[in-house]
Amino acid sequence: MMVAFLSLCVTRTPYPSGERTGALVSRRLDSVDFDVGLSELKKFKAAHGGDLLVPQNAVVEVDGQEVKLGRWAQRLRQLHKNTFITPKARAGFGQMTEIQKRDLDAIGFMFELPEELKKSDPVDWDNAFAALAAYHKAHKNTMVPQATMAALEDGTEMKLGKWVQRQRQIYKNTYVTPHARKSFGQMTEEQKGKLEELEFAFEVPEELRTVPVDWDVAFDALAAFKKKNGHTKVPEKTLFGSHDQDLGKWCQRQRQVYKNTYVTPKARKSFGQMSEEQKARLGSLGFNFAS
Repeated sequence: MMVAFLSLCVTRTPYPSGERTGALVSRRLDSVDFDVGLSELKKFKAAHGGDLLVPQNAVVEVDGQEVKLGRWAQRLRQLHKNTFITPKARAGFGQMTEIQKRDLDAIGFMFELPEELKKSDPVDWDNAFAALAAYHKAHKNTMVPQATMAALEDGTEMKLGKWVQRQRQIYKNTYVTPHARKSFGQMTEEQKGKLEELEFAFEVPEELRTVPVDWDVAFDALAAFKKKNGHTKVPEKTLFGSHDQDLGKWCQRQRQVYKNTYVTPKARKSFGQMSEEQKARLGSLGFNFAS
C-alpha cells in the first residue's frame, strides 16, 4: 500500500532510460502528476505576464478535480533542494529527475525564492515608512539601494532597501495586477497616499535597474578611470567592484539626474536629485553632463 501511495507521477510519453518516470514524492503534500502540474504552471505563466510565483493558496481545476498548484510549486522547490543542493538531507521527502528539472528550467521556474518574498515584513509599516521618509529627506529621492539598512526609533535596524522593493511588488499586486499573488500582501489607499507624498517610484526605470547602488563607490571608480584614461567618457559594460557593476550606465544616470535637478527640475522627480556636492565632485573630474 505504501508503494502505491508514493507513486505520484504517471508517465504519458516514453523518455530515454525512464528518467521522466521518477516520481515527485511527498508524504505530506497532495500528489500531482508532473505533466499535469507542468501544464498548469505554463497556463499560470501565460495568464500572469510571465510570472511563475504562484501564491501558496492557488488552486486550479483539472478534469473536474482541484489541484493545489501553489503548494505543489513549493514542493518542487523542496524536491529540487533535496536532489541537487543538499542530496543527503531528507532523502525520504522525494527526488527530482534531471528531465523534470530541465522542463522546469525551460519555463523559467524559480527554484529559490528571493529573500524578500519568503516572509512578510519584519517591521511595522509605519516605522519602516518613517525610516524611508528620513532617507528621502537626506537623499531627496526614494531610490534606496537594496543593501541599505536603517535605524528605527526603538534602536533596532531594518533592511530598508528590501522593504522598498517589497512595497513596489505589493503596489503592483494591489493596483496593477490585482488578481495575481494575493497572498503576497495588499497595499491600502492610505499607505499608497503616504508613499506618493514622498514621490515614491512605484516602478523603477529600466535604466536604473542595474545601476550601482553606492554613489561614493561609483565615483571612486570613475576617478580611477579618469586617472588611467585621461577622460570620463566611460563606455557601457565597463565593470567595477565586487558585483561587476556597470560604470558606463552609472555615468549615463548621473547625466539624467543632473538634467532632472538643474535643467528640467519639474520632470521625473522620482528619478532622483543631484546634490550640489555631487555636482561639484563630478565637475572636478571634468565630467561631461551633456552627453
